[in-house]
Amino acid sequence: MARPFDFDENIKQKAFFRQWNKCAHCGRSLIDVYDHAHHIVPNQLGKPGNPDDCWMCGSDNCVVLCDTCHNRIHENGNFRSGAVASPDDFPYSHGRQKVEHQVWVSRMRARFWKK
Repeated sequence: MARPFDFDENIKQKAFFRQWNKCAHCGRSLIDVYDHAHHIVPNQLGKPGNPDDCWMCGSDNCVVLCDTCHNRIHENGNFRSGAVASPDDFPYSHGRQKVEHQVWVSRMRARFWKK
């Protein structure tokens, strides 16, 4: 059963290519490994039907992680409560494009962390 803010395959692919096929956390190649689309701001924090929360299922809120990092970010498998990791925890969010990464970090902080 789909959750209200799940990513569709197009969003996951957009994040995958933005990251240059690398795990957003460790930089490992995602080719031929099990990967996960991860919400930067947990989907549990959104309110279904609220137009202000529509961005939560978009590519800005999506990073793709290898299985190992996804489990680590979720505190060894604590998926039910969500994981709130700072955008800084995903240094490969834009592959090796550091400027684009910093712009994204600033945008995410302004949207959710207000830093």
